[in-house]
Amino acid sequence: MSITVPVDVHDAFSHLFLVGLASIVEEEMPGTYCALRWEGSGTSATVMFSSPMELDDVTACVHSHVAKYNDLLAMTSDGEYDGGTPHATMSPRLSNIVEPSGWRALQHDRQNAIDALDSMGECRYFGALGQPSYWSGRVSGSSHALQADYGASRWEMVARNRGQEFISGRLRKLAQIASDFSSERIWAGISGEVETDECGKNKSDSRTATGLHAPSLTDNVRAWCALIGVSAFPVIPSVSDSRDSTAAMFQISRKGSYAVLPVFTGEWTLSRFRSVARSAALLQAGASVVLAEGDSEFTVHDDWLAERNVIACAIFRQFVSDNKSAPERWLERGTFTPVRGTSR
Repeated sequence: MSITVPVDVHDAFSHLFLVGLASIVEEEMPGTYCALRWEGSGTSATVMFSSPMELDDVTACVHSHVAKYNDLLAMTSDGEYDGGTPHATMSPRLSNIVEPSGWRALQHDRQNAIDALDSMGECRYFGALGQPSYWSGRVSGSSHALQADYGASRWEMVARNRGQEFISGRLRKLAQIASDFSSERIWAGISGEVETDECGKNKSDSRTATGLHAPSLTDNVRAWCALIGVSAFPVIPSVSDSRDSTAAMFQISRKGSYAVLPVFTGEWTLSRFRSVARSAALLQAGASVVLAEGDSEFTVHDDWLAERNVIACAIFRQFVSDNKSAPERWLERGTFTPVRGTSR
């Protein structure tokens, strides 16, 4: 069985929606494998399933997944790690953690939450979010605080104004809302028949997408899938004095931060997508495109990517607002650069 859904290949949110939906089905139906295929000009895509399935099975997978996450200790655990205000234990970015008591409490609670996870999908997701870093050195200057944000995924882009953080401020609220959805509502969101943003109160500048595209009304079923899609992009911890690397995200001095995603022909399994998304070849290709800015004839030449049917690198520049205390970040619409093998 397969389903074909409307998407936009120029929108990073659409890429992660597809990956997240396939990840959810594989997690909820062990032994079932999913594959993805872009259709036509990239305005639709097909998700294929290795096991016989009906539409009700797909919606049941999403409902079961949301309901399960809604009850996870990793989603509900809080602690006063800053000495006074409760914060979600598994949020990857937390501020003003007290030394050493706050860090000790945080690590204790994180270990309990991780021990309570019972599927590879759950472990992959919370691992990919990253965590507050105690290993990345300290801020220079008078505060000399730990560079705690350096351990977080670059795909986690919630604005930090007024103490906002990802788990309690976005993912938990979305799970609470979506866990009450009917199968009809879930399918309407997946299929694109409706676009309802309960979490964002249906505002035209809703932040429900959490940086995966510019603020806009975003369907909550698709948002859940897209945020789960972050599981395909792990954080790579480093003891250097720079921020930990995140798969498919990079920063170039004086040019800004970017995401790079593969555009491919044919059918890709999730395993194939993950292997390419976290590859050095894709990251190097993305960096070469940014460094060649202004060259309209530039083409990426990479045999490894071409052999895997990557036909283009989609580059998404990260917008950053001028609010220095709590800047907003989101990925702008993507641009494409062709990929060819070196022999072509």
